[in-house]
Amino acid sequence: MKKLLCLVLATMLLCAAGSAEGFGLKERRPAAGDVSLGGEPAATEAPADGDAAEENAENAQQTLDDLLGGLASGGSAEESAAQQPSGMVTDPRLVDIANMDDMQLNELASRISRELERRAMEEAGVSLGEGTVVVDQDGVRVTLYEATVQFGDGALRIGATVENGSDRDLSLDVVLAEINGLSVLGYGVYSVYAGETVTDYILFDAEGDEEVAAALAAPESLRFTIWAYDNGTGETYFTADITL
Repeated sequence: MKKLLCLVLATMLLCAAGSAEGFGLKERRPAAGDVSLGGEPAATEAPADGDAAEENAENAQQTLDDLLGGLASGGSAEESAAQQPSGMVTDPRLVDIANMDDMQLNELASRISRELERRAMEEAGVSLGEGTVVVDQDGVRVTLYEATVQFGDGALRIGATVENGSDRDLSLDVVLAEINGLSVLGYGVYSVYAGETVTDYILFDAEGDEEVAAALAAPESLRFTIWAYDNGTGETYFTADITL
């Protein structure tokens, strides 16, 4: 009898153990999905019912979608940056002046000065009025403005507009200049990009020569040549002789 009772008891314990394993109540090893992103295994849980399992699946899918969306938007930003034109700067901090050569720095300084002057004229309500077109060839038009002529400190300055309708980045230098028959140093308008219109000025400087300075203060005749050249190659684009 005692043996029979022990046999019945052992059979009941085996059945109970089998039932517990079947219903998932027995401790199990964490699966790969139970490991958190921080590396700690997730707490052991009983399997969720149908609704809870479906909710967990939806949450997992949403997390995956968010991760993939973040990667896609990051890639799009990188692609957009890569597709920007090489000359386009959207962040001033990207202008690395320490690695620019003297020519690039001078060009940058000239463009900054030109833009500041244009804004100052705009704020002051200065109108250039009617001008005289002194060059109109090869897609380039140069206009000088009598109302902007300035004398002083041994220099003569004349306001100018340069319309560069060519497909080249150009500089328009003033060379072979003469004031009242005396040689004088001239400065033109530099680094005008293809398709760009700039408002600037040309300048004639006596460089300390009193006779030339006197001529600049009372000009009777002014002759010079505009030498337009390609910024990249230095190749002459055209020359134009001007007499005022």
